Amino acid sequence: MPRARRWTLGLGGVIAAMMLLALVLFTPRNDPPVAYLAVVLVCVAAPLVAALFVSRHAPETVVGPLLAALSLAISVIAVSDAYGAVAASRALPHPAWLVGPTGGSWMGVFVVFALLVLYFPDGRLPGPRWRVVPVGLCGVFVVFDVGTSLSPGRYQPPWQDVAHPSSTILMGAAVAALPVFLVLLAAAAASVVVRYRRGGPVQRRQIRWLASASLAVPATLALSWLSDALGDGAEVEAVAVLVLLGTMCVVVPATIALAVIRHDLYDVDRAVVVASVYAGVGVVLLAVFAAVSAGVGLVAARASTVVAVGVTAAVAVALGSVRGRLVDTVGRRLYPERARALSAVATLQHEVTAGSAVPEQLEAVLRAALHDPGLRVGYAAPGHRECVDQWGRGVEPGSGGVAAVVGGHQVGVIVPGEAIDDRFLPELVEASALLIEMGRLRIEVTAALRDVEASRSRLVRAGYE
Repeated sequence: MPRARRWTLGLGGVIAAMMLLALVLFTPRNDPPVAYLAVVLVCVAAPLVAALFVSRHAPETVVGPLLAALSLAISVIAVSDAYGAVAASRALPHPAWLVGPTGGSWMGVFVVFALLVLYFPDGRLPGPRWRVVPVGLCGVFVVFDVGTSLSPGRYQPPWQDVAHPSSTILMGAAVAALPVFLVLLAAAAASVVVRYRRGGPVQRRQIRWLASASLAVPATLALSWLSDALGDGAEVEAVAVLVLLGTMCVVVPATIALAVIRHDLYDVDRAVVVASVYAGVGVVLLAVFAAVSAGVGLVAARASTVVAVGVTAAVAVALGSVRGRLVDTVGRRLYPERARALSAVATLQHEVTAGSAVPEQLEAVLRAALHDPGLRVGYAAPGHRECVDQWGRGVEPGSGGVAAVVGGHQVGVIVPGEAIDDRFLPELVEASALLIEMGRLRIEVTAALRDVEASRSRLVRAGYE
């Protein structure tokens, strides 16, 4: 059994034991809310299930163990909360050496998430120089965890009465580690760009799946910190944390498993566009809720959730009415090549309908729109086993050609050159299918007229003879 798969299964056993311990610690006397238990169980189970699927289909990569480590980080927080709920009732001891390290455990979730981004999808770093990023992330986590455990102030409830050693220097080092941590997170995100530029079509498609799922993470994280800094955004912070946990622990692991196992199952580019729009809309609504709640609190000396919800709902309705235009705009910004090609096809179709162009111009139009002089358009002409272009030359589909189908019958093919990424070629062929069919019919009519003219010439020649 490969080492990565053994690590995944081993971590799965540890996680199961920790969750069983957490459930045992939550006695009826300290019964937690059902919603809390549901969130914890989902956030623990989703990465672990994704890790098992990934380790089965790609047992050599470290992506599976990292997904299991993400589940383990959530399990540590859950056990800490469970132990704290019991210790608050004096049923269990709460020594400083046990309580202290749990104060910075939240950073472990982000460290594992950053490592996932850094090693996805092949389980290797983009280059030798990138080794400083995982080492730095682990080092910053240790400094932050030790520094917060030696805080001169009191621990968070229910540990506020625990006597503990303090160190102002180490606490200052923990605070100073936060900017370094943000820089390392940015470096992990930059590694995705580097890997995308160097990768092939399959790896790029996998990275786009990860990008589509991770769009909400930085925005909701920033909004959570902003709400915490303002002090009056408890509801917004709770919603932001919930969205953040759902994205990091449910959506991203499921998307990683999909990218590793079936990266070609859906149109990833459309998923990226839709995810970008909905992530932006969600952040805007949370920001509106926070701003209105804070504004009403300043004016009326107390926050009004009803007013904030009403204004946010009105903004949501307004944004919903322009959702289609937002998707189109974001799609043009993210994928200008696709938008340019589809626009060129639509323009040519309009001109053909108006009689100012002919459908055989499709090849020249696509070459200009895609900057691909090697692109060819073939038509299924009668009497030919292979497709031919408008001049009757054969067009080999090769490995990259995509057939155009109308009414269940192949009417032609579009074969890209070497200069473009063919990820949106099926959509482009579908949009061009009607023009290809019109061109095929024109070629067929032209061939029939030539046959008729040749037949007339033979008849006249025979009459003369």
